[in-house]
Amino acid sequence: MRPTVFTPERTNINYITVRGFDLRNAATNWAAPTVGQIGLVSAYWNKGWIIEDNEISYSRCSGIALGKYSDEWDGLRGTTEGYFKTIEDALGKGAWSKENIGGHIVRNNHIHHCGQTGIVGSMGCAFSRIEGNDIHDCATLGIWSGAEMAGVKFHGAIDVVIADNHIHHNGGTAGIWLDWMAQGVRVTGNLFHDNQGQDLNGEVNHGPILVANNLFMSKIAYRADSQGVAFAHNLVAGTVSVNADGRRTPYMKAHSTERADWHPCPLGDDRWHNNLLGGSVDLSIYDKAAADFPCTMSGNVFTNGARRSRFDTGFVLAENFDCKPRIVKKSDGWYLSLTTDPAWGASAKRQLVTTATLGKAKIPQQEFTQPDGAAMAVDRDFHGTKRNASNVFPGPFALPLNGEVKVWPKPAL
Repeated sequence: MRPTVFTPERTNINYITVRGFDLRNAATNWAAPTVGQIGLVSAYWNKGWIIEDNEISYSRCSGIALGKYSDEWDGLRGTTEGYFKTIEDALGKGAWSKENIGGHIVRNNHIHHCGQTGIVGSMGCAFSRIEGNDIHDCATLGIWSGAEMAGVKFHGAIDVVIADNHIHHNGGTAGIWLDWMAQGVRVTGNLFHDNQGQDLNGEVNHGPILVANNLFMSKIAYRADSQGVAFAHNLVAGTVSVNADGRRTPYMKAHSTERADWHPCPLGDDRWHNNLLGGSVDLSIYDKAAADFPCTMSGNVFTNGARRSRFDTGFVLAENFDCKPRIVKKSDGWYLSLTTDPAWGASAKRQLVTTATLGKAKIPQQEFTQPDGAAMAVDRDFHGTKRNASNVFPGPFALPLNGEVKVWPKPAL
């Protein structure tokens, strides 16, 4: 009966901090991307909120909403063409821009047992940081079925940073689902495991999207019909699936909500560098990449039967080596058990992954940078340890590992 716990009565109420509360039990409505999105806590089409150090739980649909405003079209635009019109209205009367909307910080929250999503956002999530959150048991209650269900579900995630989160035991489609207009996104240093769908899903995006230093430990690691994605220094234990998609979806001018054009989603233009890949991974799916959308791949380690692509160079085939990756819960947190081979460090000369080495995502012609456009480098590992820039070790850790290491909670960097 209570539709929300903390939501402003109107849009453009900016710079609110919600800190240190136990917020629970709301009968929130379904948060489709074409309607006004209300969560248990809602940064409702405004700018600069900080939502941190809270426990947010037992929302009928969404825990935190960083989403769209309501209008007369709510519930009437449930198609692809309808979402095009929704975007046009947001850019017009909704005044969707970096100056007016988004730029939120969602940090160090415990978000769990929400029926649809832990965090949702259609366009209102742009320019935000999602960091240090523990998000679990969302979209697992059996209340709903279909699309829009995940630990984190974003449309229009422009220059969004999703870093150092623990995303696990979620249902629906994914741990994180980036859908339409994910551009300039950084998914870094996250721990994924025991998600029923894929850990990361990318739907009809054109990039650039950087995916670095993550631990993908669920049965399905990545599924996408997008391009312009760079994977660097990840541990990937689950399967990878990529496909082309004929839908024409928007891409924006760099670091802006201003639309540049539309484009379909061919297979290709992805980058895989210095990753540690388990036996379920088959990168040969990229061998069918469109001729004018080639991929670049180097320095990857393929263990226990994992398969490389024709694009791979400077790789290591460790066909009989089993890293035995496993997540273990102990009284003081979560640990990763992993075995690597120190010889991998000398077997190939691996470059530091930087803005310069990754080039530009082809369709938007945009570089892989920090959200403000500054150059970046994947020069630190999952724990923030500095990498040896002269020859980086493959995978998410700067040094070889043989045993257990604590991976959650992460130390403050």
